Amino acid sequence: MAGWLLFCQDLRQGFSHLHQQSDPTDCPIVLPFGSPWLILLEDDHWKFVRSVLSPAFSSGKMRAMVPMIHSCLNRLNENLSAYSKSGNSFEAKSVMGGSYHGIFFPFALPLLEAVGLTVDSKEVTDFFVTMLKETIAERRKQPSPRKDLLQLILDSSVDDLKETLVDKDVDADALKLDKLDRNNKLTDTEVIAQTLLFLIAGFETTSAALAFLAYNLAVYPECQEKLIREIDSTLNGTTPTYENVMTLPYLDMCLSETQRLYPAIRGMTRAAREPVTINGVHIPAQATVLFLGYALQHDETYWPDPEKFDPERWSPEQKAARNPYVFFPFGVGPRNCVGMRLAQMEAKMAAVAMLQKFRFIRAPETEVPLTLKKGPFVQAEYGVWLRVQPRD
Repeated sequence: MAGWLLFCQDLRQGFSHLHQQSDPTDCPIVLPFGSPWLILLEDDHWKFVRSVLSPAFSSGKMRAMVPMIHSCLNRLNENLSAYSKSGNSFEAKSVMGGSYHGIFFPFALPLLEAVGLTVDSKEVTDFFVTMLKETIAERRKQPSPRKDLLQLILDSSVDDLKETLVDKDVDADALKLDKLDRNNKLTDTEVIAQTLLFLIAGFETTSAALAFLAYNLAVYPECQEKLIREIDSTLNGTTPTYENVMTLPYLDMCLSETQRLYPAIRGMTRAAREPVTINGVHIPAQATVLFLGYALQHDETYWPDPEKFDPERWSPEQKAARNPYVFFPFGVGPRNCVGMRLAQMEAKMAAVAMLQKFRFIRAPETEVPLTLKKGPFVQAEYGVWLRVQPRD
């Protein structure tokens, strides 16, 4: 997520240290996949962590991240400008973010390549955990004035949720927050677990959504022109902000249609705490139910001509006539994605910033339709290859 940008400035010295470190065992770190990630927690532990994290994603906190997002978008447009001048094709997902690096970690990839490490290597994960531990310790003593995502998480507490209830789908009374102890704060282990989760999930999904959006606009240029007209007439050349990108209905329609066609994952699971019967189907206690969102979002019962990119599906009239539970790219209910609104804001701001300067067009390598990889994640088998043209 873009809120990490300024926190990442704390990591520059650490990468230099990593380059000099000859023996990884000098800094032994246990990979925290068994630690308390929000998506893996249950019952009261989940309720506590979710309630503490929720205020970090309030509208006010997201507004505080806008200057950091602008820095990311400037670099993104610099990269697109280089491709525009050269006329070369580019793989959209890698340019717009990719795993762990790109516009949100603009300095990380070349440094990792310089020391011969890949983004999924254990040394890199150990490095991030070490730096998080050190940074958390420093900020516990002296909070940072920079409102990056880490600082917002450290600042958040259950009391913030009680006062603001920014996350409308989480009921404070139902969570029995008064019974939760530990001074209403997350432990360091919980903070590290959530920040690594956001690092892995947030960057990958946002960059993929932007790549697929750019692809759809290139393949359907009439939709791209309509979106450009909306952006120009509403923003009149001004910089995208939290407020003005939310006033662009056709942008929201294009993004929703992109997430319908290419959700981040094909499905999600939920476990039944108690036996229940729904529409004549009995689900026993402890049974795991798989919801195939990708299948529902491509079912012609609900979506005529389902493989076509058609933003008009998201007009108020069509939305009102459709079952709302056949579209859930961020999950649904109390356990939906806690960072959903931040991810949407980032994607919208990035789309506006790019389309104010460029048009996406097909490249010789552009595959239509895209071949998707097999597996739980929705990814292009051969990449999303595009070109850009300057608007002026």
